[in-house]
Amino acid sequence: ANPSTYAYLDSSRWIYDWNNDAFTEPIYAYYKAELGRKGWNAQSHRRRRHRWGFAGFHLEPASPSTPFLCSDETFDNWHYGLNYTNSDLVPYLQRHPHLDRAVRFYALRNVHYLVGQNDTCTDDMMPNGYCDPSCWMRHAKHYCSRTSMDVRCPAMLQGPSRNMRAKLFMKHLQHFFGKPIHRLYEVPDVGHQAENIFMSEQGRRAILGEDRYEEWWS
Repeated sequence: ANPSTYAYLDSSRWIYDWNNDAFTEPIYAYYKAELGRKGWNAQSHRRRRHRWGFAGFHLEPASPSTPFLCSDETFDNWHYGLNYTNSDLVPYLQRHPHLDRAVRFYALRNVHYLVGQNDTCTDDMMPNGYCDPSCWMRHAKHYCSRTSMDVRCPAMLQGPSRNMRAKLFMKHLQHFFGKPIHRLYEVPDVGHQAENIFMSEQGRRAILGEDRYEEWWS
């Protein structure tokens, strides 16, 4: 529920940009570092930054040769992806005898994802302190208060907010497996708030299953 990032199953990621009043429609495409723009400049996901990201002076404009938001060779390392040669891969994956088969079987699992409708905060990476009106931590002065979202390059290649990343990951799974799989619950009027997520109707349905939910809560 409401993770900052997801483990992608291939090397494709999302092309998008900020066009002064909204994000462009994400396009799913094969990624490699040389296709990314220079100057994103966000090495830490917890330290507050100023004049960086879309609000900075160093981010190169997108071009046909560099359509992706940023450039990073580690974009597919665990936990952003399943780079099998990554020395930092968790041991149970690194020594898994049939990881490719496990990935194929993932489509058969009964998996539910949860994300807050208002988990749309964009940290302080936007020009002029812009913060989406739906952000649950939108300050009275209209900037986004911190929610420690991962804003390093491999995370940004998955989308600009936790809410968008959840929806794009579902599209990624559909691209990868060739059909819709699993289920995403979007919890209305909730941001990055674990208790509210799990106590919501959507959270209870995901945890209990539809039949048991109807039996216990009808």
